[in-house]
Amino acid sequence: MNGGTCYQGENSYLCMCPGIFDGENCETVNFTKQCTLDCSPGQCVATGDARFPYLCSCDGTLYPNSCKGK
Repeated sequence: MNGGTCYQGENSYLCMCPGIFDGENCETVNFTKQCTLDCSPGQCVATGDARFPYLCSCDGTLYPNSCKGK
């Protein structure tokens, strides 16, 4: 779920969740997870989207990687 990758074990499974997603099946949004983008001088924002869990807010416009040169 939400772009997670799950691995089947002998009697259970484990899901590796991307970005801000947590939970047994990556079903929970965890806005306290750390942003990995360098958005300086802008601000990193959590989106809740599995493809782009974080975006940089640069003077009110959202960019996928950084605010440098924006």
